[in-house]
Amino acid sequence: MAVQDTAATFIGLTNDNEFFSAHYLAEVFQGDFADTIKEWDALEEQTKAEQAKAEQAKEKGSDYITPHRALRNLNQSYFALRHRLKSERSAAERIRLQREFFKDLTAVLGIPYQPENREVAPNTELPVLSSLGDQLWVLGALDANNEGEDPLSLELHSNQFFGPGPHHDKLKNTSWYSILNEAVFRQSTPCNENPPRWVLLLSDRQGILIDRYKWSQNRMLRFDWEEILGRRDDKTLKATAVLLHRESLAPSEGQCRLDSLDENSHKHAFAVSDDLKYALRQAIELLGNEAAEQLI
Repeated sequence: MAVQDTAATFIGLTNDNEFFSAHYLAEVFQGDFADTIKEWDALEEQTKAEQAKAEQAKEKGSDYITPHRALRNLNQSYFALRHRLKSERSAAERIRLQREFFKDLTAVLGIPYQPENREVAPNTELPVLSSLGDQLWVLGALDANNEGEDPLSLELHSNQFFGPGPHHDKLKNTSWYSILNEAVFRQSTPCNENPPRWVLLLSDRQGILIDRYKWSQNRMLRFDWEEILGRRDDKTLKATAVLLHRESLAPSEGQCRLDSLDENSHKHAFAVSDDLKYALRQAIELLGNEAAEQLI
């Protein structure tokens, strides 16, 4: 059973079974991603200055907006999607509508939108919105009945496969939890010997970030789009952009940012445990000394 920890610091972000330690997420995490936000802000300011110069020279400049501000700007299109989905009954149209949002969302996060049917076992395919080798896969879950179900409990719909059929659709009508557990994280084919390290499972209500190494403990991060894009809390938008950005999950080189954050989470959890141990020892000594004085 999943233990959900919704950190008050980040509205709409749920830390299932302590994907990060609760203390780290609440007290330390924001400081750890501050440098990334500063880099993004500096790049945006630099781009604005270059664009102003280009306009003066009557040339075309380049546009850049920070991922957290671009995420904030998805508010209007997201709630337009939610409104349309309330009355749409066609599964094919619901898939098309939500994929428009997924395409915009992945663009904000620096993830290329590359829809394809990918082989995960002999004669077994899976519709994938984006795949960056064995680093990151982005998948889409369809809430066909508009009931706001957990994306992991939703089933793969036959209309989600790309292109004209027939498809190797053995996994249709299978829950995404089972697909991840039995096909994605265990898959081994001539095309792809290693399962992806990260999976981002998207629905029109939630995004779920899953680390293959934490999957067996049901530890994951959940992102509630209605809360995040509706409230547009600045800290939450920044945290979401950092956690889900391509450079955090599948960088072109070097260690992924989330591994660095995870290392810091473990360090702080160990430090807190040590602090508690020493505080407990000191409290016992104080109580013991007080009791000895009373006896004397």
